Amino acid sequence: MTLSELMRPPAPLTRVRQQEVLLAALAVVVLEIGVLVGVLPYLTIGRAIMPVSVLAAGVVLLLLGRRAFGRRTTPGHTEPFWVAATIGLAFGAVLLARAHHLIDVVGIGIAAMGEEVVYRFAVPALVAAVLVALKVSTRPARIAGYAVGATWFVLLPWHRAQMTDATQVLPFIAFAALAALVAYRSGSIAATGAVHTVLNMLTVLVYGGDVSRLTRSLALACLLILLVATYGVLSAKRPVPTIAPAVDPAVIDLTTRADAVVIDLRDSVRQPEPEPAPSEPRPNR
Repeated sequence: MTLSELMRPPAPLTRVRQQEVLLAALAVVVLEIGVLVGVLPYLTIGRAIMPVSVLAAGVVLLLLGRRAFGRRTTPGHTEPFWVAATIGLAFGAVLLARAHHLIDVVGIGIAAMGEEVVYRFAVPALVAAVLVALKVSTRPARIAGYAVGATWFVLLPWHRAQMTDATQVLPFIAFAALAALVAYRSGSIAATGAVHTVLNMLTVLVYGGDVSRLTRSLALACLLILLVATYGVLSAKRPVPTIAPAVDPAVIDLTTRADAVVIDLRDSVRQPEPEPAPSEPRPNR
């Protein structure tokens, strides 16, 4: 695949693929609930413990493909964010390897990305779909979906276990709110997943005494600023498309109504090719 092909916006989802994505999202949420109520087990990779829903989350990512990266919401490039995220991931991986816990890198990454799929895609999509079916307008339905996902994320048992005081609660609320904002505006669950992974790596290293809390706070602040600046801020000037002009975002739609947008994946849709003018009939000779 050439660079130009990689940068080209993905084609709109077909109705069959839309249904497949939403069914996979439903499976993710059902498995997540099953784990939380104690019916289904957790998985363990290294020292990372994660719900079995990460398996279905992987299927969702495969179905979404490049759509999981969303699109920037401001003019410019995404490289600064991804360079910073890569440095953060490499820094965490090196320190975990020095502590003889390299396998934790894999476990932390899978667990973090799984939570992003659940609470920044699957839950918002399903909540919005239900509300749209109940005749709620598209925008309030999507906002409600992301609000439910963010609240659920903050209240997860393993998150509440870390909330020993008010200062420990605010970081979870702040991250959940910013990640929901980014997913709502850009559709980039890959970007929020990268930040989430770095945050979890540094948290593990803080508890192990390998990194100071100040270092973690500074690294997280840098990544969040770049994340929101790249994917979360709506610019008055529309971003300049790389290949084709953006007309409308491709959407997942559960109904046949044209305005029934369930969740915005921020894919560019190409202008339809103009139909050739009908040729004039030749005069009979």
